[in-house]
Amino acid sequence: MKTTALRVIASAILCLLIWSLPLGSAAAASPAFTTSITYQNIGSDVAHVTITYIPDGGVDPVALTQPDLPIGASQTVILSSLDPSTAGSRGSVRIKSDVEIAILASQVPVSTTIVGRGLSTASQAGSSQAWLPYLAKAAGVSTMLALQNQDVTDADLRVTFYGAASPVVVERLAIPAGASTYIDLADISALGTSYTGTALVTAVQSGTTNPGRVNGSALTSTGVSTEVFSTESVAAGGSKLYMPLALCYGMGGMSTTYYVFNTDASQSANVLVTYSGGKTDTANLPALSGRSFNACTPSGVLAGYSGSAVITSSGPGLIAVGRIKLLGMAATFYGQASGASRLAIPSAIYSTAGYSGGQKYRTQITVMNLGANLAAGAVKAKFYGKDGALIGTYSLPAINNGSRQDVNAAKIGSAGAEFGYYSDGSIGGSVVIEGPAGSSLMAVAWQTRVAGSGTYAGEAYNAIPITSQ
Repeated sequence: MKTTALRVIASAILCLLIWSLPLGSAAAASPAFTTSITYQNIGSDVAHVTITYIPDGGVDPVALTQPDLPIGASQTVILSSLDPSTAGSRGSVRIKSDVEIAILASQVPVSTTIVGRGLSTASQAGSSQAWLPYLAKAAGVSTMLALQNQDVTDADLRVTFYGAASPVVVERLAIPAGASTYIDLADISALGTSYTGTALVTAVQSGTTNPGRVNGSALTSTGVSTEVFSTESVAAGGSKLYMPLALCYGMGGMSTTYYVFNTDASQSANVLVTYSGGKTDTANLPALSGRSFNACTPSGVLAGYSGSAVITSSGPGLIAVGRIKLLGMAATFYGQASGASRLAIPSAIYSTAGYSGGQKYRTQITVMNLGANLAAGAVKAKFYGKDGALIGTYSLPAINNGSRQDVNAAKIGSAGAEFGYYSDGSIGGSVVIEGPAGSSLMAVAWQTRVAGSGTYAGEAYNAIPITSQ
């Protein structure tokens, strides 16, 4: 999933796509969700935060000043609880802070028959184009796109869907600055009744050919109560992508599939997927096309395999989204071309007593080393309470190039047994992953809970690079 953090200086702002109740029109097939926003202070001073809600259409924005946020602390807010006028609406938000913060949005289902929730991170500046991989339309499957104009003037958006018999184009014109527009795949008859593919969103300033700035997000519900996931857009592809999780019924029965898309408009790409266990998978992807790779497919892979992978291209840029499946759970994460020495995980909760009964979540963090080999103890996971207090630190074992290590709050002992859960009923905990200066790390945080007898619900998101020292 896209890895961006916020460092706001002067008038710079971060725009975060949100969904509020209800999602889509009365005729839309998509179910309703409401949005909670978790933000983590990853700077070196107290953060002063303002959230501005921009309703659908961009008129009458509402600015909501938040309490000061201490260093290391995290805060979760539900937009409708901040401003009752947002209930029953949909829109977007801009979040301002005077120090660096990391932001996560959680799409919480309104219906009690849906128990999955989508997780996605925020975008700071947007770009003139945005790719949204792995979109789906089918009987019982709904996908809603939210596209936000992150420029200071109106924008015209052009959305091209690849994966159908021929590209399908949808336009949205004169989107106000900061506002969003919504596209329900169920409303696009040209995609047919069954579609899997990728969308490219391009933005120009309205009435001109000047590049605009756009960011996007897709929220998908598969029709299975536990299978809800959210993916953010990416601005460009890469010729080498790292995937921290590669599973063939490993780690309790989970499996992974990568949807890989060739973003080049003219060249085909020879794609090589190299798994850490030594197995490989290959395919040739024509220009502007994609396909799936499953970790169980290479000959000789045994059930129970748990590792990581690297995806390389013969030249054209690739984008890749990984999907984790486990007894009803659907979770997504993005392949990355680069990492950072410090990473933020805004929401990381863990319950020992409340997990098996389905009342509470567990967050597992998978850390992958994209750079030179790192010795045992070189990488540390620091666990913070909602008030910014350091609860505990865990030193990870050695991580060689292309390898991964897993960590959760249980690693810090009794202090992590109910990490992020408080006696007053509130919730909040975060993690910072720290490697040596110059190291290159990425991480995926995935949250699961028991949804029923033998079933799970959960989602994943990519950790956010920290740019401040």
